[in-house]
Amino acid sequence: MKNLFGIILFALVINVSYAQIMYNYPYQMECSYFPSYSQDSVTNVFSNNGSWFGLGLPSVEETNRFGKFAGPYSFYNDKWIGRSLIKFNFGIDGIGKIQYEFANDFEIVQYPGLLYQKFVFDDFFIEIKAAFVSGRTCLFEAKAINTSDKILPMSWMINGDAYEEMGETDRFTDVWMYKIDGKDDIFWLLRYKLDDEINLVFQEDAYEISYKKPQWIEPNDTLSIVTTLSQYFKGDDKSEVEMVTEALNNPKRFFDNNEKMWTFLISNVVAQNEMHKKISVKALQTLLMNLRSLIPDFKSYFFVERNGLNNEYINVDENWFYASSMIRYDISLATHALVSAMSNLNQDNSLNTIVPVLNHVDNIPIISEKPMAAWTAWNIVSIKSDTNIMKVIYPLIKANHEFWYSHRDDNNNFWCEDNLGVERVDVNAMLFSEKYCLKKIAERLGYLDDVKMYKEQMDSIKLAFNHYFFDIQQSEYVNINIKSGQKIAADDVIGYALWAGLASLDIADFYSQKLNMVVNNGAYKSKFESGDFDIEYYYFLISGLNLYKYETVADNLLNILLETVLDDSKNKPLPSYGKGKLNNDSSSLTAAVLLLLLNY
Repeated sequence: MKNLFGIILFALVINVSYAQIMYNYPYQMECSYFPSYSQDSVTNVFSNNGSWFGLGLPSVEETNRFGKFAGPYSFYNDKWIGRSLIKFNFGIDGIGKIQYEFANDFEIVQYPGLLYQKFVFDDFFIEIKAAFVSGRTCLFEAKAINTSDKILPMSWMINGDAYEEMGETDRFTDVWMYKIDGKDDIFWLLRYKLDDEINLVFQEDAYEISYKKPQWIEPNDTLSIVTTLSQYFKGDDKSEVEMVTEALNNPKRFFDNNEKMWTFLISNVVAQNEMHKKISVKALQTLLMNLRSLIPDFKSYFFVERNGLNNEYINVDENWFYASSMIRYDISLATHALVSAMSNLNQDNSLNTIVPVLNHVDNIPIISEKPMAAWTAWNIVSIKSDTNIMKVIYPLIKANHEFWYSHRDDNNNFWCEDNLGVERVDVNAMLFSEKYCLKKIAERLGYLDDVKMYKEQMDSIKLAFNHYFFDIQQSEYVNINIKSGQKIAADDVIGYALWAGLASLDIADFYSQKLNMVVNNGAYKSKFESGDFDIEYYYFLISGLNLYKYETVADNLLNILLETVLDDSKNKPLPSYGKGKLNNDSSSLTAAVLLLLLNY
């Protein structure tokens, strides 16, 4: 495999100030599952910023869990570390522990990038929040604010426990360290701001941190607790630890940065329809919950198909959509996604469908049949022209493109076959689009010979494509088996031909009329609901129809798609669709396709 050296990419630091619009989107995806044991199932957990672990909130019905956070669940070793490793308790001297369930009012809600709990009493209110400040660390802050006109003697305590069978602890001055049995390459740290008044109780699989005596809180004053929970990898840079020290000393700056980041992201949702905007924000949340930060053995951020996988890998065929959908929101993450695939070319310059990252063994590698690397790169370059990165990536994309013609064109007729020896409409339409995008990138880089070569190839393909792949007798596009010569009706490939701009006007008109009929009679809706189509095909089809100015059919198809997704994801994450897809309740692909269709 080829690796990219010398490319260092960093997530954007957003320094902007907008209205607090992130709070307009509470509970887009509910993460409120508390496990019963370490290998319990994973329904959905909250994560952000490329984190390798997730947490959850109590549901409003689970009053005995108020003030707690579910988990954490480690994506690295696919286990729950504890039922609740973080529990915040406050008390009043002479009265005892504050019972959150008896609050006059309360709020427990998941905002984009933020877990939040608030409990209001007669004389005070308690506010608890958590946000991931990096791919390693979640920052917690709990406050008790005195709203009365008298001084209150208050105390606090943080405690939690891990599952007994999971590992063992080490104690340091201001750190509770937890190591997983048999996993020497990771460890957990729970840190707090050291204070002489703090009492520490550490056990083999539990801890308790509290003030030794009550603190007298003046009217309108605040008693606060700040702590962090981190999952570190051996080989991590020490800057991660230094950042946590900063967060403990100045939590407000980190919570403000988190709010600014999400406000920026949501402000870049351009969908005007309120329903479209809400589903776009949910799609953004889904992608960023399924984002993983770099680890010592894998030097790029990358997206997974969903949370709760038994292993971590990159699905290359879907990765192009993840990358392109993020360009408007964080172009550095889009570039990371592109690099994470292109840095793993095989010796023959092919790309496997699966790039293993962690605990995944691809016993029978399958070559990717979605050649879209140049399309993804051009999407990035057209927004931010970073020639230094493109000069490194362009030769790899070009080599991958040429793989098709050196290894997948057995009869040397310039039409490429899939892994089964079939010349396919969709593959060759995508390869044509790749030539267009390679030409555009070559123009930016000043590679004039390549520009000329791709233009000539495109002219040749455009002239011959419909004559070769459209069968007049069958009145539709066909795939061709090169061994038998059989022409096989290619169901539902018109989307690729339209998207690539290869369909002739008469063929495009013929298909648009057919599509209009099946859309109006409900057949397309039934096909989508039953999983006959992968959701990415809708991207090609709707985009292609719009390119050829069949806007009415495109809008009707988009409405069918959105109605189905909205019904299926009401108060739930976005599901997956299509044949052979994972049974997935937090689909990055669905999220990416929706972002592309609604915001680009």
